[in-house]
Amino acid sequence: MVTLSYLKQEAVDTLRDGIEVNLEVYRSGNFEHLIESSVVTLNGDILIDEFLLNGMHCNGGERDIENSLLVSQGIEGLTPYLARDERIWTYLTHTILLNYTRERWPIPEDDTKAVSYISSHFFSKGIRGVMRTNSVARLWWAAHLSNKVEGLSLKDSLVALLYRQDIRGAIAERPTISRSSVIFSSVIRIMNDSYKTEERELFNRKVSRGSMKELNFIAGARLLQGMQEKEVFNIVKEVFDRNH
Repeated sequence: MVTLSYLKQEAVDTLRDGIEVNLEVYRSGNFEHLIESSVVTLNGDILIDEFLLNGMHCNGGERDIENSLLVSQGIEGLTPYLARDERIWTYLTHTILLNYTRERWPIPEDDTKAVSYISSHFFSKGIRGVMRTNSVARLWWAAHLSNKVEGLSLKDSLVALLYRQDIRGAIAERPTISRSSVIFSSVIRIMNDSYKTEERELFNRKVSRGSMKELNFIAGARLLQGMQEKEVFNIVKEVFDRNH
């Protein structure tokens, strides 16, 4: 394993501003000549396993669960605080995981669309970029959150979270849900139960969006975090029941 690195902020900004100029590099080249003087090594407690990370491949979104597990195992010692830092994820998408990012999010042929696409998936500006759109950060956060779910394996939790992008997006957009381990755990356990059924009703976009919206309101108005886990679970279940 080797120590994790990141890019200087100036380099991140230069890359973002130069997306259109570097479109062909994004499509088929590498960035060594553009970033070699801007790579900084983090402290020795945060390590990456390049062998594991190089094993990340995909067929559309069909391997998001497997790749989340690889990212979780392949980056050791990263804290949620540091995982919000765009400089880390921009480094990874422009170096070790450049080919994975191209494979997972194929760059459109239309140049205007390509610039927007690259900005979303190779960078991670703001909490939405970190949690939802950056090709690597989104996987790390999915595993980090899912690892907190009581009573389910990490893989089962990831299945429930990543089965529909709508679900993941609805949770990521509402920090009152994702930042509370007891609320998030209840949501994923209930979604997991629905996943095991033939109908999978709770994964319907209308049902999931309505449930998350209501739950976000309740979580903001009531001190759910201070309640017993069973109480929170019952409240979350009632919300889902009302919305389908």
